[in-house]
Amino acid sequence: MKSKFFSVKELVCKHVYDRYGEGAAMFLDDKLIATLNTIREKILCAPMTVNNWHLGGSFTQRGLRCNLCDLVREKSERQQLYLSAHCLGKGIDFTPEGMTAEEARRLIIGHSERLPWPIRLEEGVSWVHLDVYEMGTQKVSRLDPPLQTQKERHPTVSLLFYPLSAILNDGRQRCATGRGTC
Repeated sequence: MKSKFFSVKELVCKHVYDRYGEGAAMFLDDKLIATLNTIREKILCAPMTVNNWHLGGSFTQRGLRCNLCDLVREKSERQQLYLSAHCLGKGIDFTPEGMTAEEARRLIIGHSERLPWPIRLEEGVSWVHLDVYEMGTQKVSRLDPPLQTQKERHPTVSLLFYPLSAILNDGRQRCATGRGTC
């Protein structure tokens, strides 16, 4: 599946793109692409930066990671098991434009009924990590949740499905941020 908003270069590491070019899209899970498109267009309504190595930036391992990427290679050298969703084309890290990572996570959680697939979100980091590993029946699950229950830590997580009060008369949905229509 091709993304409406992200190039293949943005979603894979340089090693994979150099070897496979645009064909590297075959390593990306369709559920991840559909979810990214939905978050970009119908929830955040804002640009999102994944990898930017192709523009001279420093982000190289925020999408698909291969065995040559530092994060993966170092764990392999230390004989550590590493089953990151990034290695299977099911995980992505991004920085949203115009909001903090926490604000983006809250919007995603608050509008989870718009997500086409269940996701996991990582908390406590300055970027947004999401993946499409299936962990249960909730639309949004915590990645490595703390010992406290989800309800104790974040009361809205157990109340994921909010009524869509922003439906326009012509049936279009207002974006979650209020920045326009979807």
